[in-house]
Amino acid sequence: MKNHTCHVSAMLLLSLTASAELRWLETPAAHELMSHTEKTTLINKSQDPVVFNQSLLGEDMPTYRNQGHQAESKEYWLDVNAGELAKGVELPVTADLAVIRISPLAGNAQQKSIAPGQVQLSQLGKAVAAEVFVTGEQLKATGMPASDQTVALKVPVIPGLLNLKMSGLGQSAGYVIHVLEPHSEQVMTLSTSHKAFASGQDVVVRASLSGTQKNQPMQIQGYITQPNGEPVANLNFKADQSGQYQAVVSGLQGQSLANGLWEIHSVSEAMIKGQKVLRDVSTAFAVNLPSARFNGELKMDQQLIRLGIDNAMPARYGISAVLAGYNSAGEKQPIALLMSAQWLDAGKASLAFEWPADLVSESGLQGPFVVEQLSLKNQSVLAPVQTVAAGFVVADLTKELKDMR
Repeated sequence: MKNHTCHVSAMLLLSLTASAELRWLETPAAHELMSHTEKTTLINKSQDPVVFNQSLLGEDMPTYRNQGHQAESKEYWLDVNAGELAKGVELPVTADLAVIRISPLAGNAQQKSIAPGQVQLSQLGKAVAAEVFVTGEQLKATGMPASDQTVALKVPVIPGLLNLKMSGLGQSAGYVIHVLEPHSEQVMTLSTSHKAFASGQDVVVRASLSGTQKNQPMQIQGYITQPNGEPVANLNFKADQSGQYQAVVSGLQGQSLANGLWEIHSVSEAMIKGQKVLRDVSTAFAVNLPSARFNGELKMDQQLIRLGIDNAMPARYGISAVLAGYNSAGEKQPIALLMSAQWLDAGKASLAFEWPADLVSESGLQGPFVVEQLSLKNQSVLAPVQTVAAGFVVADLTKELKDMR
């Protein structure tokens, strides 16, 4: 009798899901499609379809935020040559401690390691002794990527200029000097308006330096690199009334993220209370690849929720979303992370979520059920394609099932 009851309930649920009503809360954007097949290497060519759900019962409701990451910096880099180091290089410092790393530029890996006696430090004409001198071998032992010729120094300083002089270097040798000021109050921040942008959307970059006054001039330069590392656009920063600097870049087209994200690199210089401040900071973001799009078609097919896809690039695509319902207090609670992936040929196609009937029943939550934070990705080139944050609503199947029992 028990098995018969379960069988009847399952049949009722199949009947209900087949006639469920679905409605978009946010209409998917109909962006222009681009195939990208001529310049894109497919990394994932799997033809095997995958549909599965992961329980989120008892967890906090995931929150979708497309806010850009804010990077902070108390450091800067300088490229110098042996001749400059022999004469002495002035390093601006703003606090009581500087951690300095000296590394050979690429192509100088055959140089001899730097000995402590080759490094001379001074401030206001007086010698300054490093508290710690660390070799490249010691740095690598801590897990830090470093060449054998790299050295690092921990130096007590006073705000002002620190003179770094080095002797016994090759005439054509080039070096990178990295200065970190862990105790400094001068912090450079760099952020984007979003963490992921639609293809062609304006990328808004904001920068600011703590300690600067309103309308106080700051020199800041920057550029954007593609995921493959190639520079693609220079940034023209302009100050606003709040003292922040902003730059806008338009027309970036999405591409594979197999080699990483798009990156923003910036360098700045300012005078604060008579002290020179140098800062370098970088951050990253993604640009959607418009190789496919949700076309708005939405239907329940047995226990599958099918979403229509217009596709311009044959590839493996994946969709994911969060299914949620409401408790007796009217609070939205997560039920499952829905996921599906398969190969799609060019043209009209669909991807489907499996309705997690067991998890819905176990949750005890009521409708209207919401499928939100809907994401479409091109898995063949590891690129985001489209996001529909608000998603869509599924009819209250639990209530209907209870009414039919």
